[in-house]
Amino acid sequence: MADLKLSQQLIDDVQRVIVAVDSEAADAAVSLQYLAAISGYLLGAQNMPKNQKDEYLEQLNAFSKHVLDDVCKPVTPPAAAANAFGVWKP
Repeated sequence: MADLKLSQQLIDDVQRVIVAVDSEAADAAVSLQYLAAISGYLLGAQNMPKNQKDEYLEQLNAFSKHVLDDVCKPVTPPAAAANAFGVWKP
């Protein structure tokens, strides 16, 4: 797969376009349905055998799961901060 330039700005812009078409897409679940439908449509329109499309869709689903897991990963504080104690006053 290609190197992606995923950013909050890109995500916000895409959601803004979807909501401009359908105000119900302000609900993230509806926006996700649009994104899934667009993915399926774009992949379905490709000139390749159906089994290749199915395989690619599985790869896209696995990639989506990887991104989801990465975003949901808890942020752990640096070791030094975890061992800090006391009260600091300026």
